[in-house]
Amino acid sequence: MNLLKRKLDIRQWSTKSKRIAVLILGILLIAAIFAAMKPDRETLLKQVSPEMERLIERDAGSSRKRVTVTYNSLVVISYCSCSSSGANEMSERMVGFAGKVYHADAGAAKFVGQ
Repeated sequence: MNLLKRKLDIRQWSTKSKRIAVLILGILLIAAIFAAMKPDRETLLKQVSPEMERLIERDAGSSRKRVTVTYNSLVVISYCSCSSSGANEMSERMVGFAGKVYHADAGAAKFVGQ
């Protein structure tokens, strides 16, 4: 019990330990803010092209699915992938971060999505 009290007594910590604790708390605070701001699934699906939107709507009432929608909610980003099968094959990917949606078909957003 004494050991626990000594470890939790901040006044006895070294300056380096205090800086590390403040840094960790700052990172956790920033991550919590970004996690609260990340877009949800519906917001990401609103960004798909009109052709893909029509395919998703047509597929909703069908028993045989031709469109696959994948959504991953990570700590500070969200990722959505829509792909269709058949002769009219299409694929779209979106990454959501800090309240914005980015198309992840090329560039840094593609790297984050992978």
